[in-house]
Amino acid sequence: RRPRLHVHIGSPLHLPPEVETATATARAAVTAAWRTAAHHLGEPAALTGR
Repeated sequence: RRPRLHVHIGSPLHLPPEVETATATARAAVTAAWRTAAHHLGEPAALTGR
């Protein structure tokens, strides 16, 4: 079970109506948020050495 944690990093995301463009926009936003959070924690954004 996941803890009830809700975090906002950055401004709201507005997706375009085209599915491919919206998917790419959402993926880029999630990646940027993940990297920002990892940076603030002093951790790498991805595991290395696997």
